[in-house]
Amino acid sequence: MATPSPRPLARDYRDPHTRLGIDLTAFSGAGASSFLLHECGFLHYENWNHRGILSPYWRLHHNFETGNAVRSDGVEYSLDPDSVVMIPNGITLDTLGRETVPHLWIHFVPSQEFMLAMHRPVSLSADRLMRETLRALRHDIESASDNEPRRSLHHLAKALLHFAFSRLDPSSFQAYPDRLVRLLEHVETHLSQALSTPALARVAGMSRHRFTDWFQRHTGLTPSRYVADLRLRTAMQRLATTESSIEQIAEDLGYANRYYFSRVFQKSLGCGPATFRRGQRE
Repeated sequence: MATPSPRPLARDYRDPHTRLGIDLTAFSGAGASSFLLHECGFLHYENWNHRGILSPYWRLHHNFETGNAVRSDGVEYSLDPDSVVMIPNGITLDTLGRETVPHLWIHFVPSQEFMLAMHRPVSLSADRLMRETLRALRHDIESASDNEPRRSLHHLAKALLHFAFSRLDPSSFQAYPDRLVRLLEHVETHLSQALSTPALARVAGMSRHRFTDWFQRHTGLTPSRYVADLRLRTAMQRLATTESSIEQIAEDLGYANRYYFSRVFQKSLGCGPATFRRGQRE
């Protein structure tokens, strides 16, 4: 009788800080950057086999040797020296660690994420500039020991992300109708207020049913899901990059109180806001 294969490791991937990489959040200024960088890292991963990963942040993966892959919705995306794979938030994936290979990753959130229409991982060819940046990033991660190399890491990681985003197919960037752009701007600047679906439908000048269909057709999300995700991303950024109290953040982002905010944050990230902030400072 054959010995059953070991079950894949189970881990919680809601917190972008694995403690295996280098925390770069402190160098990402609130509201002043194309990307909020949480972590980048480099390891010779052993047994990189996990199932059902679902994260509220984006990922970039690269292997300096062939052998491993990520899988989403039945499609495998190979990790090798000639490509990088980017995975948007909210996408379920499996990691397939068939070999122990040198692996680099970045956990981040694009500040203009709502302008992207990516609903699956994407594999991008790594040209000479990207490969040089990947090698430089690997070198700095391996030699980082104080704040100055980390600042260099921050710039290199952002450069790599800019290279990757510049190589996305134009269809990945969605031109929304002017009415929707104005509505999204309204949401972003009124997070402290009630942003229920009926309220947003009134702002858009539509019936609730028509508005919900219209919004979901263009964004791929229900209005309530969009607002909840934006509030959570903004909370993560403010916890990481400002000294605002948790009570003030909760009030500014439209949560009923700190305790409700903490429950929502715990459910989404796997830790409370105070623990999340402490992780940045450590």
